[in-house]
Amino acid sequence: MPVYLSSFSLPIDKEERLIRARAAENGGCFPYIDNIYPCHIFDEKDLGNIAFGKVTIFYGGNGSGKSTLLNLIAQKLELKRIAPYNSGELFDSYVDACSYSMGCDDEGDDYRVPNGSRIITSDDVFDYMLAVRANNKEIGEGIEAGKEEYAKLKFGSTVQLNSMDDYEALRLQVLSRKKSVSRRQFLRREVGKEIELCSNGETALKFFKLKLSNDTLYCLDEPENSMSPKMQLELKQVLEDLVRYCGCQLIIATHSPFLLAMNGARIYDLDSYPAEVKDWWELENAQIYYDFFAEHKKLFENRKPKPPAQPRLPRKKADEVRPRFRLMELQKKRKYSWETILLTSKICKPYKDKDAIAERLLVLLSEARSEEEAIAILDREFPDARDTDLFKKD
Repeated sequence: MPVYLSSFSLPIDKEERLIRARAAENGGCFPYIDNIYPCHIFDEKDLGNIAFGKVTIFYGGNGSGKSTLLNLIAQKLELKRIAPYNSGELFDSYVDACSYSMGCDDEGDDYRVPNGSRIITSDDVFDYMLAVRANNKEIGEGIEAGKEEYAKLKFGSTVQLNSMDDYEALRLQVLSRKKSVSRRQFLRREVGKEIELCSNGETALKFFKLKLSNDTLYCLDEPENSMSPKMQLELKQVLEDLVRYCGCQLIIATHSPFLLAMNGARIYDLDSYPAEVKDWWELENAQIYYDFFAEHKKLFENRKPKPPAQPRLPRKKADEVRPRFRLMELQKKRKYSWETILLTSKICKPYKDKDAIAERLLVLLSEARSEEEAIAILDREFPDARDTDLFKKD
């Protein structure tokens, strides 16, 4: 389990010099500077040197500098990136003034930044979602046009190969007329297949499972965005497995208590002055969650136990058994006669979703105060139900 990046130093003692140099460059005898970012973010926290572990987390509230720190590391190490980042006229000079040291392998040689190392932000995840949606839209439009083209090629006149310009049309016609190739297969080959879309959180988790590779250094900026607590726990497990089994080193900016609880994580609290390493349960966010749930502790302790899950019925039998169960339940609770139960069964029989109809009948019959009213309601709502041999009297 290598530690590729061992330490990173910020030029907090050189910030005033950088500001003066840039101001003089801008105005000469009348120095000025419009944007001193990222100066005066980390000097107040006395964060001059950062030591890394297999998992290093920068924790802090909005504006604490955790994303800025990731961007500085990514730029200094020249990591691959896609999404743009916050910058300013001093940013490149600040990056140049930073320094770092790499870890050593078992033979004592310094590691190099692994190929494929990159910074991934929440913007990258959202861009992936948008790209997939745009791709699916194009494929959907292509499929509609492809259906018409397929019909013309399969059932229209045969294409004549008069020149190489006709080759592509002939190839498509031969493909469309193959008995082993269905229209669906033809469209997938020529147009493409839509990518299955899930919810934003599920798609984000899928993104990380697809994009993260072995033996790589990753900077992850709030990877938990869009994810439910359950999804965040799944992401936590994915990241822990990458570190433990796949030779990855992770540097993460987050305030998710689930990711903060990653095994072996070295956490820098950027909300404290000076910034210092803490355990995850000592952090303000974790304390806020703890206090909230402690305040409502009785609600959780007094809640009714969840009933055991009912065994799932085979699909073919479900439509038959569930309505019967509901109707037996009706008979037991309301003590209706078998005439009412059989009439209700007859009403449900023609419908595909018998269970839904049975539920509706339960609601209707709940208004009845007597057996006669129940029969009257069924006759009113389903007048054809009595025209059966079942209810003909001798």
